[in-house]
Amino acid sequence: MEFQNKLKMKKKFLSLLIVLMAFLSANNFTFANESMVETGIVEQVSSTLSSNSAANNLAAYFDNTIEMTLLDKESNYSKSQAQAILNAFFQTHSITNFKLKHNGKSPDGSTFGIGTLTTSNGNFNVVFYAKQKGAQFLIQEIRFEKE
Repeated sequence: MEFQNKLKMKKKFLSLLIVLMAFLSANNFTFANESMVETGIVEQVSSTLSSNSAANNLAAYFDNTIEMTLLDKESNYSKSQAQAILNAFFQTHSITNFKLKHNGKSPDGSTFGIGTLTTSNGNFNVVFYAKQKGAQFLIQEIRFEKE
């Protein structure tokens, strides 16, 4: 009789352990996917800033409105306005290289990237912030400041 009680206890313990392990692994999978999405936007923006079609491709990651600083002019723009301004900027500042220097997550949940954009007319420090909107991260703010 005592043997059967011990066997029942072991089965309950193993069942509980399996449920606990399944719960923990599901949470780790969720966190890993969120992290991949967050770093994905930073990698995508970094790759876009390395290309000559940066303005058109970068706008794909903009939210409907975006705060943008470019050559000491800061304002809020619609997605299409920001794209047009960047098109004009990249007409006179051909991209040579972009190097991501730092990226991370802010306390408010936004993801950010900091890097140096090398162009035909000088270098610029670039900082961008993206926040999750639905299933994707969208750029809320981007700054291009002369080094």
